[in-house]
Amino acid sequence: MTNEFLLEVFYIKIRIKNTLKNYNEKTENLIETFAIKNKNKISYYNNNTTYKLLLSEKKIILIRETNEFIHKFVFELDNITKSEYYIKELNTNIDILIKTTNLNISENRIEINYEIIDNNNQYSYVLDME
Repeated sequence: MTNEFLLEVFYIKIRIKNTLKNYNEKTENLIETFAIKNKNKISYYNNNTTYKLLLSEKKIILIRETNEFIHKFVFELDNITKSEYYIKELNTNIDILIKTTNLNISENRIEINYEIIDNNNQYSYVLDME
């Protein structure tokens, strides 16, 4: 057997704690579950919603999907990016501008602070991994 047949695809099951805070409305949502992780992707499912995070050094893409919608966020530090909110039943896409004010990625933790430009709502998304 030669090395050309070996693939560097390693997936591991991890325990996660995900917190989303809305500072304007003073709300906090907590998810504790298991996820599948490889080098640059984390996937998990909770409360009829599938979550997928695609990671790179300076950018994170977060995709949330249910039977009703697909919401794709693009987080890049100090940049205004377009979040796409697709409503399946109406076949309609709504663009939402967001500004990422903090983006920290470490081996066991992801922290994102961002603002929805249209309504000035500020959020904190934290994903702790064990």
